[in-house]
Amino acid sequence: MDKAYVRKKEKTCGNSLVISILKGLLAALIAAAAALLIFSAVAMKFDEPDKVAPIFGASAMLISAFVGGFVTARMHGARGLSSGAIFGLSLVLIIAVAALIAGAKISTMMFAISAPVAVLTAALGGVAGAGGKKKQRRRRATK
Repeated sequence: MDKAYVRKKEKTCGNSLVISILKGLLAALIAAAAALLIFSAVAMKFDEPDKVAPIFGASAMLISAFVGGFVTARMHGARGLSSGAIFGLSLVLIIAVAALIAGAKISTMMFAISAPVAVLTAALGGVAGAGGKKKQRRRRATK
């Protein structure tokens, strides 16, 4: 078998999944911060911002899950559904651990609803990220 073919087959997955998830987490953190900043400015326009805070918080989580799943699948380069879902599981786990460390009260019913929705949203982001065409990089001419 041709060695160039074997090397090309090995590179179809791009980065390792762990590195891709870490890059996805960074992108999700940036997206969540931007969404929360925008949503907090909008919430201040309401008479009672406490009533819309849970909706805006859940929306920011779903936006960040989608962006993180998208970036993870794009960086990983293959298997968008599974890489996005694995990212979503890691995101939910990190959010749950951070909430427990901070001493926040976690509603079991709300967690049972929002965790699978976040994983599904990240998986959809992964499908969208893996489905796009990648830019063709120019190769240097070999002598």
